[in-house]
Amino acid sequence: MENTSELNVKYKIFPTQYSSNYQPITVKKHP
Repeated sequence: MENTSELNVKYKIFPTQYSSNYQPITVKKHP
């Protein structure tokens, strides 16, 4: 769960940067 929290924080800081990376990561962690 800690990893998701960090990703959420980074996603909010860099929505454009992580918009593409964030989704595939969530799919892998939560298929």
